[in-house]
Amino acid sequence: MNHSTIKVFLLMLILASALNSATLKASQTDALSLANQGVELYNRGNYAGTIERMNQALSVEPSLAEAAYYLGLSYMQQDQRAQAKTWFNHYLRLAPNGANSGEARQYLEYLNSLP
Repeated sequence: MNHSTIKVFLLMLILASALNSATLKASQTDALSLANQGVELYNRGNYAGTIERMNQALSVEPSLAEAAYYLGLSYMQQDQRAQAKTWFNHYLRLAPNGANSGEARQYLEYLNSLP
């Protein structure tokens, strides 16, 4: 490789890295937007809508712990205990000391106490 070919190659690597970083930030923003929509739906009592939005958010950003938490809440509201437990446990794996970790543990304790 000559000197100008190396410069072009390095420039391409820098541009690819910048595009990847911008795409990652856009994806995180999209996931947060979907999650915020899900919270709004939850607050209006639309649990099916919340489940749809939070699943979309997690498909974009699988480490979004709050989406897992709201999935647990929504499934619990719909009396789908097994699904609720799955999502509360998932939330705790993602954020063992998260803002809602104490509540998630209490919900799990409650769900596990039911016949």
